[in-house]
Amino acid sequence: MTISSGEIVADLHELSDQLDLDLEEVEVSGASSLENDLGMDSLNLMDFLVFLEKKYRVKISDEHLNDVETISDIVHVLNEISPAAAGPTGDAAA
Repeated sequence: MTISSGEIVADLHELSDQLDLDLEEVEVSGASSLENDLGMDSLNLMDFLVFLEKKYRVKISDEHLNDVETISDIVHVLNEISPAAAGPTGDAAA
């Protein structure tokens, strides 16, 4: 299963109140800058990434964090580290 920009945008909208982000008048896309376009600070970003780690059952390393500036960057990182994206591992039914 590949994670799409649309899924991450939906996740972001789902958490916008918790993250104290006003996304009502913002068009969020893969190219959206987390900081400049969406107004995320480092705490917002960490909270969002923790949510994504739990939802997609992955661990985002500090090395990957340095690469995250846009929604597309998050999608790329999640697809790179997601066990589901890598194919069947035999333990998916656990």
